[in-house]
Amino acid sequence: PHPQYVAFYKYLENSQKEGGFGADAVVHFGMHGTEEWLPGTPLGNTGECWPDILTGSLPNVYIYAANNPSESLLAKRRGYGTLVSHNVPPYSRAGLYKELLSMRGLLADYEETAARE
Repeated sequence: PHPQYVAFYKYLENSQKEGGFGADAVVHFGMHGTEEWLPGTPLGNTGECWPDILTGSLPNVYIYAANNPSESLLAKRRGYGTLVSHNVPPYSRAGLYKELLSMRGLLADYEETAARE
């Protein structure tokens, strides 16, 4: 990974006296985080793998969607994540409201007028 990426994790881990943030833990949200996909041993970390190097001694709490168990297990194994699963809320079309609905009508009128000219 690029130096800024590594520096950020080290900043989180280092104490404030060392010029770092002094985090007590790392919390990752969502799926497809970058840490667990970094180069390393696919079956387990060795201490020389990037997930080990980056997270260091910090506990890793990973908020992961329950509908993707295979990738959450990878995050747990490669990133030493303590998984906190959640269900994905149902999706529906929100549509436009208030001023946005009016703006849509104005844009349609403009396009119609411009097409006639």
